[in-house]
Amino acid sequence: MSDNNIVPVPAGGDLQPIGGGSNRPSPNQVEEDHGSRNRLITYGVFGLLLLVGALLFWPQAKGADLVHGVAPVSTRLQSIAPTIEDMARIQDPAERQAVLQQNWPHLQRDIIYYLRGDGKIRQNEQVARVEFRFGSLEGIQGESASREYQRGYVKDELIATIFVTGREPFHVLVLCTNGMVAPLDDVQGLQLVGSHNVPMERFTIGRGKGLVHYVDYPLAIDLAERFRLPLYRGRDQRDANRITPAEARALENRTDWTQVTVGVKEGDVIDLRTGTYTPAT
Repeated sequence: MSDNNIVPVPAGGDLQPIGGGSNRPSPNQVEEDHGSRNRLITYGVFGLLLLVGALLFWPQAKGADLVHGVAPVSTRLQSIAPTIEDMARIQDPAERQAVLQQNWPHLQRDIIYYLRGDGKIRQNEQVARVEFRFGSLEGIQGESASREYQRGYVKDELIATIFVTGREPFHVLVLCTNGMVAPLDDVQGLQLVGSHNVPMERFTIGRGKGLVHYVDYPLAIDLAERFRLPLYRGRDQRDANRITPAEARALENRTDWTQVTVGVKEGDVIDLRTGTYTPAT
């Protein structure tokens, strides 16, 4: 290479990049860019944490549907489901109570009988009052068929609070008879749709009365099966019209046009508390 191709550099001067001007950022610019990147990273991490928290923790906090999402303790009151659905569509408290009373006039007696059978109420215990309330609750615990409790919620459900003399009241989800653990104040904050003091558990069949005048249809069939009382399709109590308890249960939703009769007589005594039947003498 010849010396003619060498460009002299002035003493004390700096080499300049081709194209002229300096590409080096100023100290202030470097600091500003660094701060912006830190803020972006911080916002990104914070947003990611929020997303992860929403995905992981919110469903766990809400928990299971304690009526429809767990195995029921019993299916003996499952036919009340259409009534509960009707009540969910109604806003007026008085109308809700009327619907429950019309379709299940003896519900307090029915549920006490089943709770005694499940051991939740002992035979020697006296029930002082039963309250039925309707509504939704979160952050509570519910029983499953395995008798274990898990955290969850109920939405538009019928809840029974049972007041037993000598111990704390307890709650039951009516549709599945699963036990429910929740503060009494929270449950009593729901809409009251029925209250019954000292439900009569022993009754005598009166003149012209049938078993469904004292208990609701599902329990009437259960009692007929337990005490081996005859069941008939229609009012005519003759052998040709005899049906089985399974056939009677299948007719429950058709009783508007097909009557089912339990063969009881005036003077027969049924005691739900002791689970006994005494025929008239």
